[in-house]
Amino acid sequence: RSFLSVSEDEIAAESMGVNTTRVKIMAFMIGTFFAGMAGALYSGYIGFIQPKDFAFMKSIEILMIVVLGGLGNIRGTIVAAIFLNVLSIVLQDFTGIRMILYGLMLVIVMVLKSGETPWIVKLRTKLRIKPMRLNGKKKAGV
Repeated sequence: RSFLSVSEDEIAAESMGVNTTRVKIMAFMIGTFFAGMAGALYSGYIGFIQPKDFAFMKSIEILMIVVLGGLGNIRGTIVAAIFLNVLSIVLQDFTGIRMILYGLMLVIVMVLKSGETPWIVKLRTKLRIKPMRLNGKKKAGV
């Protein structure tokens, strides 16, 4: 409950007696544990790890998976990871086109998730896309 309360509204959680610093450190420790386990499993699967395996493009791919899948949405993240891996395999000979597509997808997702103009709201309702939330609340004016 303390993790959820700090995630939703840090000030309200602190006013209810939750030690937010401790909760944040615990969340960081749990996240680093799973990242370490993932790295250990990855190194066992690949057999050899070198720094060039984790270049700038790998960071962009991870960012795209999180943005396309949705923050805190496990199913969406899995679908986005599968989609981007298939796209990466299909376009592996065309690195420039892949980067352009990544940028275009990032812009489209950000516009659809945060824009509040009438045509974007109408498109978002047709596609059943939830708007971005700030600290658990909808943006002002919505």
